[in-house]
Amino acid sequence: MSRLLWFRRKFEEGLELAGLRFVDLVGRPFDSGTAATPMNADDFGPDDDVVVEAMIDPVIVAHDGTVVQRGTVTLKKAR
Repeated sequence: MSRLLWFRRKFEEGLELAGLRFVDLVGRPFDSGTAATPMNADDFGPDDDVVVEAMIDPVIVAHDGTVVQRGTVTLKKAR
């Protein structure tokens, strides 16, 4: 676990040096405006309240808020 934490810290430090940041969407509500593509969107109906369950690919944004890379996520029903 300590190596994973070390890697995440180094990853975020490298992004910061490049003027970028990682956006963690886990637990946040998902809607069509979210800067990520859900892998399991077909599992839910249009009236289901869903949240991000896991990040598969990261969302990377510039410090001015411009999305540099859209993420990929899995969803689950909100409680």
